[in-house]
Amino acid sequence: MEDMLSGIRFGIGWTLILFFLFQVKHMVVDFFVQNRFPYMWMNKGKIIHPGGWLHAGGHGVVSFGIFYLTSPPTEWFGLAISLCAMEILAHFTIDYLKVGLTKMMDWKCNTSPYFWDLLGVDQFLHQLTYLFMILLWGLRLT
Repeated sequence: MEDMLSGIRFGIGWTLILFFLFQVKHMVVDFFVQNRFPYMWMNKGKIIHPGGWLHAGGHGVVSFGIFYLTSPPTEWFGLAISLCAMEILAHFTIDYLKVGLTKMMDWKCNTSPYFWDLLGVDQFLHQLTYLFMILLWGLRLT
C-alpha cells in the first residue's frame, strides 16, 4: 500500500474518495449503529452522560481508520488525531444542540415540520465538518 500511495498528489480524486468514505461512515455510525444502541441516542442531550460521547467517539474512531487506510505513509498521525478529536467535539456539540432545541421547542417528528428542518440542519453541519476535515487533510498532504 505504501508504494501505491507514495507520490500521489492530493487532488479531486482523493477528495472524492475521502468524501465518499465519510458518507458511508456517517450513514453506518449515525444511523445503523446508533439505532441499535438506544443508550447512545437516548442520552445525546445530556452533556456528561457517556451515551452521546460514545456516539461521537464512534465517528472519530472510524474517521481515524479512514485516514489511516487512505494516507501516505509520512506525517499523518498527529493531524489525523487532531482532526478526529475535532470531529468528536463538533459531532457531540451539533447533536447536543439539536436535541436541546427539539426538547425546548417540543418539536416531534410526527407533529412539527421544524423537527425535520432541524434534522436537515444537523446533517448539513455534519457534512460541513467532513468537508472541513478533508480540506485540512488535503492542505497538509499537498
